[in-house]
Amino acid sequence: KPGEIDERKQSEVSLMPEGLAQTLSDVDLIDLLAFLGTLKQPVSIVGQYLSSGPVTTPKGDDAGYLPYSYHRVLADAESQVSLRTLTGEDKSRVTYLSTSVTTTEPITAKLVIDAKTDLTAILNGKELSVFLVNRDTSQPMEVTVDLSDQAISKLLNAELVHGSDPNAANTFDNPNRITAKAFDDVCIKDGKAVVKLPPLSFCAATFSLNY
Repeated sequence: KPGEIDERKQSEVSLMPEGLAQTLSDVDLIDLLAFLGTLKQPVSIVGQYLSSGPVTTPKGDDAGYLPYSYHRVLADAESQVSLRTLTGEDKSRVTYLSTSVTTTEPITAKLVIDAKTDLTAILNGKELSVFLVNRDTSQPMEVTVDLSDQAISKLLNAELVHGSDPNAANTFDNPNRITAKAFDDVCIKDGKAVVKLPPLSFCAATFSLNY
């Protein structure tokens, strides 16, 4: 905790491993520098949300109607809350969360959804990014991405990391043993996206949404 810190001082040694740049491709190095640049952006931590529900998924003209009053839900140190404890196991039930954030300058807000089924989703404006993992070493996996109130219009980009050896890793001698490749085994129909993952693979895909 910040109140338990006795002293702060700047380290003269970088936390980044020595020689790391030599193991990265030009594209990977650019991505790394872009990521490090985002660390300087202001961050606002949400400590609590206002929650309403769970309620049945609204349809049509009732989409903006909230029949229940709000109650406070405390978040953890990373602004995370567990939706399962709020909605239960019934997939037809939804919970509304609301919060206000005050910052000294404009920042970009992102919604991150982390599921136990090896899926993470980030909703950022009109774009949805999903990160999918198939840990099975022999069987492919089909994942359907379906948003209840928004339609997926097209695939913007997707990359796949795939291999047959679960213990494979990049090394200084062989820095390109594991590389991401463009991936297009994605079908979009009726506002839904179906991603077909090969065995032992990780996929990162970004979709455009229709509001």
